[in-house]
Amino acid sequence: MTQLTPLPSQVEPAARPGIRAAIQLLRALAARGVRTAFGIPGGAVGPIFDALAEVPQIELVSTRQESTAVFAAIGHARATGTPAVVLVTSGPGVTNTLTGVACALAEEVPLIVIGGDVATAWAGRGAFQDSSHLGLDVVSLMRQVTRWSSSVFSPSIAAGAVARAWSAATGARPGPVFLSVPYDVAQGTTTPPRLALPHDVEPLVPDEAWVERFTSGKVKGKTG
Repeated sequence: MTQLTPLPSQVEPAARPGIRAAIQLLRALAARGVRTAFGIPGGAVGPIFDALAEVPQIELVSTRQESTAVFAAIGHARATGTPAVVLVTSGPGVTNTLTGVACALAEEVPLIVIGGDVATAWAGRGAFQDSSHLGLDVVSLMRQVTRWSSSVFSPSIAAGAVARAWSAATGARPGPVFLSVPYDVAQGTTTPPRLALPHDVEPLVPDEAWVERFTSGKVKGKTG
């Protein structure tokens, strides 16, 4: 009897070594001093809520509504001087944060909002609460009220995305940032990065003496 060879899609994928992206994402935040997460569990953001069990440095405060989570995070940042993270699910989970995020932008309060999303293979296929660029496109929506808004499209960039988000949230003009994390990306594994480690970057400050000389006309620029 002839034995059929299974199609590649029918073969169980080999286990890849590494750490789940959701855990790496939270560990990168914890390494930068984040100790509190506010939010509401949901299907699309489930892997990140599960990862909280692996990152004991971050304590979860469950709220009754996403907007409440954002305002609680704003109060936390004002009281402690350290940004908190807000975890919400896709679709209305993200859109319910808009008022609070806009408030954080206006008041220059550092805030990190992480929204779950449908698996990348389901983007644009009518999946429930599809918030990808082929659905609601929450990354573009949040771009109007944040310092930076992006999608974590691969497990390998999870820690790097946190580094970029942290820099934007705590820079010279602090404010909220947004990261969209698809379900399969959060569940995906990758080796821990050697870069994107927390570090303090001093903002560039102009030399007052040179500024005074330039503005007073004592120093002339070269001309071609």
